[in-house]
Amino acid sequence: FDKADKDLTEALNLKPDNIDALFLKGLVLEAGGHPQSAQRFYEATLAVDPEHPEARARLNQLTE
Repeated sequence: FDKADKDLTEALNLKPDNIDALFLKGLVLEAGGHPQSAQRFYEATLAVDPEHPEARARLNQLTE
């Protein structure tokens, strides 16, 4: 998880609105036991693409 997290952080430093990196960072954080941080990245994904179905589904699961 640490390598994926580091790589995604680097990708987001280069392009902060990279929708794939935003969503994947949320998945990595959620899998790593950081649901509140994951929620922020799912919300950021939806800010770029309000219709992103996977981000919407993950966010709904976290906030239920």
